[in-house]
Amino acid sequence: MRSVIETFEVATGRVREVLSVEGRVCAPNWAPQGDWLLVNSEGRLFRVPLDRPRLIGIDSGRAIRCNNDHGFLPDGQRILLSSHHEGKGAAVYAMPAVGGEPELITAARPSWWHGISRDGRTLVYAAARRGRTVDICTCDPDGGNEALLTGGEGHADGPDFSCDGSRIY
Repeated sequence: MRSVIETFEVATGRVREVLSVEGRVCAPNWAPQGDWLLVNSEGRLFRVPLDRPRLIGIDSGRAIRCNNDHGFLPDGQRILLSSHHEGKGAAVYAMPAVGGEPELITAARPSWWHGISRDGRTLVYAAARRGRTVDICTCDPDGGNEALLTGGEGHADGPDFSCDGSRIY
C-alpha cells in the first residue's frame, strides 16, 4: 500500500502532492502554525514538515498504539490523541506537541478523542459507557466532569464542535 498526502489550494484549485510513502499514513491535521502536518502510521505519531516533507517520528512515550483520533489544543502547545494502552481499551491523552510522555485524560475506557472547543475548555469524544453502544461525552481538558450527551440506542461517533462552538454534531 502507498499513501499520498496532498493539499488543495481553495482559491486556485491547485493540488500539490506533499508526501508519498509506502505503508499506511492516516488522518493529517494541520499544526496551528500551518507549517507541518500531524499524521499517524502503525500506531505512532509523525510530523510532516511542509518545507521538506518526510515522516519525522514524535516521541509519544507509552502511547504506541495511537489511532487516527488526534489533533491540537487551540494554542498548539499540546497534542490530544487516542491510544490503546495496558489492554484496557482506548483512552484520551494529552502530550506536548514536541513529544513526550502523554498524560491520561479519560480514565474510563474506551474513549476516542474527536474535538475540542475553540476556547480549549471542553473536549468531545466517543465513548463506550453503557455496554456495547457508543455515545458522545464531554469533559474538561484535565479529564474532570465527564458528561454523557447521548443516551439512545446504537452507535454515535465522530463528534466535533461547530465553528462558533454553540453546537456539537
